[in-house]
Amino acid sequence: MSQCMDVVEAKGVCKDREVKKVSEDGLTLKRFYRKTNALYSDGKYEITLDQRKLKTPYGNLFVVESEPLALAVAAEWDAQKTHIKQSSMHLSALCSTAIDNPNHLNKFDLVNHILSFLDTDTVLFHSYTWLHLRRGGETNASHTVITSCLVHRCRFTSKLFLQQIDTVEYE
Repeated sequence: MSQCMDVVEAKGVCKDREVKKVSEDGLTLKRFYRKTNALYSDGKYEITLDQRKLKTPYGNLFVVESEPLALAVAAEWDAQKTHIKQSSMHLSALCSTAIDNPNHLNKFDLVNHILSFLDTDTVLFHSYTWLHLRRGGETNASHTVITSCLVHRCRFTSKLFLQQIDTVEYE
């Protein structure tokens, strides 16, 4: 049983609950809470399970800045019936990874990694509603139109523009 307790403590869930093997994709935990909630505190939203604050797998407090995101995460936890199936809680996993930052990436590293795909990715638009994107949009990017698809050839200015966008802090 101590091995199971180590797993539960590492997951940052609840310490004195029973864990049992259900399949080869991992462990499952019995649902130990009755009510989920998203509470506003100090300009951020916290998720609670029976008045206890949710923590990430690394033990950090689970806080997000967006109310809709907090409500969606709380709904994911509330949707768990008799057992907690972590593989079905995609938003919780994504938020936990962003909060914990297990690879210790800063904003510069993330932006450069994403921009490395910009030169080789192809975007196809088959609708005239996307015509403004073909004309360059705000980035003044160069585009070549071939019949019904768009081949994007990114210039240095496009990358520079995208690197300057600062809508979310990652640090």
